[in-house]
Amino acid sequence: YTYADTISAMGNSVNIINLKDTKIDQIIADDEVNIQSEGDITDANPQDDDNNIISGSTDLTADGDIGGEDEPIKIQTDEFSGEGENVYIDSDGDIVIDHIGAEEDVVITTDGSVTDKPENEGKPAIDSENLEIDAGGTVGSQDNPLDINVPGEVDVTSRLDLVFLRRHGPSHPAVTWPGKVNHPAYLFADENGRIRPDDPLTRGEAARMIYILLGMPQSPSGDNPFQDLGEDDPLYQAILSLYHMGAFEGWELDKLFDGDREITRAEFISLLVWFYCRMGGEIRSMPELDIADMDESHWAYQAVQTALQLGWIELDEEGAFRPDDTITRGEAAAAANKAAGREPDLEILEPLNPGFTDLPKDHPFYEDILEAAISHFEYPQRAAA
Repeated sequence: YTYADTISAMGNSVNIINLKDTKIDQIIADDEVNIQSEGDITDANPQDDDNNIISGSTDLTADGDIGGEDEPIKIQTDEFSGEGENVYIDSDGDIVIDHIGAEEDVVITTDGSVTDKPENEGKPAIDSENLEIDAGGTVGSQDNPLDINVPGEVDVTSRLDLVFLRRHGPSHPAVTWPGKVNHPAYLFADENGRIRPDDPLTRGEAARMIYILLGMPQSPSGDNPFQDLGEDDPLYQAILSLYHMGAFEGWELDKLFDGDREITRAEFISLLVWFYCRMGGEIRSMPELDIADMDESHWAYQAVQTALQLGWIELDEEGAFRPDDTITRGEAAAAANKAAGREPDLEILEPLNPGFTDLPKDHPFYEDILEAAISHFEYPQRAAA
């Protein structure tokens, strides 16, 4: 029992009942963290990006709110439970929900997936009036949808386009449906309104594409190794974030990023496969395909094999990949859409088309360019009860 304004703790397990509003600095536990507050539970240092709680499992109970709309509690935990008037949590990893109960809103933001504890199947993982989830990975799974009991507004987004919910309520049986999916633009027109589908893609443009598709993560702490990349560069955050996350493995980088340089097909495909794996994509073992101009000695061979087997890109009529050639913006958009699970829907896209001056409807990458260049939401068909 404590009566403290701010709490920090470290141990195998941390179990605290605080008899007032509770500000959490940082709590680290190998096993469980169990915090009960006779008031709100808030972030003691909301301006910092550090996690408030790092643990194997976390259970927060508040007579008031857990976190705030603009200042969520930042957690890194395998399993989470929470009870409060409102629950606001943020994570850079996967979250497995045991149970969350809120009188009003539950808001979850994570770079990972949000799933239901398997042994809770059939019981709501979330009971609240309204629910908002923004996940970098999946929400629920096809075999184990995220069970919710939410009579009000449900706004759920997966950057992988994979949302599986089962909604409970007094007036209907469980219903499973995909939620609203955000598709931000990641390819941009020039000042003259040209999208340039046949121009080569540059390294900087490729980095921006992947950075946006990842959900624009903050750059991890680390030095800037590139002499040609200043803090005033519009791609500074994108390039450094990807660099410190290991996205450019295999690229020839020697103190220069060379963002205006045309990217090779091998460089782009290696970056795309890295993104796919980072977002939880599974690479299955399949027989290798014959590539006329590449063998196992090439640094990007396995990445190209993966892209070919997953159908993101094709060999030319002579069976060659041409790893050192450039890739056009149109072909790159088509491959990126497939890797990100984004399928163009012209019923949504064409009414939003700003009228790119160099993109006729008969262009081979017309649909993929619209998907890549227009920010929009998709509303997959809700399944029947």
